[in-house]
Amino acid sequence: MPQPVRVVHGKNAEHYLFHCIRYSKQREEMMDQLLQIRDKKDKTIDISETLLLAPHFDNISKSQRRIIKEVLFEFISATTRSL
Repeated sequence: MPQPVRVVHGKNAEHYLFHCIRYSKQREEMMDQLLQIRDKKDKTIDISETLLLAPHFDNISKSQRRIIKEVLFEFISATTRSL
């Protein structure tokens, strides 16, 4: 059964998404996909915890928000964690 994403021993969602060495390969794949997304001004997006968990920014289209969510869920699935 997948382990839920939660705060454990001072580790949080930011640690899980950006720092945990257990998931380096999955994170690299996620980042590669996210770095292909361009904002409305054709600039790469700033990847942050807020972007991944609540991607509602004026400079990102609805279809890009959907892609961001899909990429995040692929990452979570690949790490065998759950929300």
